[in-house]
Amino acid sequence: MVSVMLDDPKGAKRRLRALVQPILAPSWLEYNLRPLAIEDRERAAEMLDLLIDILEDSGIGVRRLLVPADEAVEWSTPRRLRAPRNDTVFDLSVNPEGGLNLSVSFEDKNFIEHGLSFEAASTLILSFTNLRLATEEMKI
Repeated sequence: MVSVMLDDPKGAKRRLRALVQPILAPSWLEYNLRPLAIEDRERAAEMLDLLIDILEDSGIGVRRLLVPADEAVEWSTPRRLRAPRNDTVFDLSVNPEGGLNLSVSFEDKNFIEHGLSFEAASTLILSFTNLRLATEEMKI
């Protein structure tokens, strides 16, 4: 994390710009939207499982909530993550029309988005986890 000290306004501005600029840089993702076959949806579910493994291993503080052993896991089965430090819950599923569906729940608030790219879903999970932690720290 980059420390931004306000006693050095010019240096703080430079460091803050260096921190924020990569996030704000335009990056365009192009997708060829076409009807998805079952094989495409199953492949997307495998990619979703890989993404969840990566998110767990990344150290951002999210953990997979396991599905009971007697339930069949199919491409359409939602995968659930939880951030234990702040009780934020993320439900991820494959959208039948392409992309990922993401539902974020914490306290009495919900955020739902459909057809996200893997990159967008990862960014939102990281953002919601950090945003929630930041508000918890501000209460102190």
